[in-house]
Amino acid sequence: MVKVVSEKQDPDAVAKAWLADQGLDATGSSASGVKLTVGSANFPENVLLAQIYAEALKAQGADIKLKLNIGSREKYVPALKDGSVDLMPEYNGSILQYLDAKATATEPQDVFDALQKALPSNLIVLDQAEAQDSDAIVVTKETAEKYGLKSIADLAKKK
Repeated sequence: MVKVVSEKQDPDAVAKAWLADQGLDATGSSASGVKLTVGSANFPENVLLAQIYAEALKAQGADIKLKLNIGSREKYVPALKDGSVDLMPEYNGSILQYLDAKATATEPQDVFDALQKALPSNLIVLDQAEAQDSDAIVVTKETAEKYGLKSIADLAKKK
């Protein structure tokens, strides 16, 4: 993300480089003849993930069309439902809350299972990634030492 957001590098180039670093850029034929439209929401992290998926699928022979920066869930969920977009990177918890405001699952597997039930019948969730998206606060080592910060909770301490 740093390369895309901070260094303003092209998401497609970053995606290709990442796939090459992971050994996932080898051309194959497992997706030969498959035509897919890969979409993204309108924020850099999602665009980069969409580019990674698109490049990986291209490397396997798929014919990929991109629809990047579609917008919020209110815009791209209908596109998924009507088939004008075939694949979108998404956060399990966020899309579950969008589809089922009463959902209470919080553990990754429970969220994944609840999402399977909440999706419209014409959509599926692919296997979930092992990574998690979590909020964080980042400070320099100097600032952490100056204020004795080791966790977010330390920010609440009165000095």
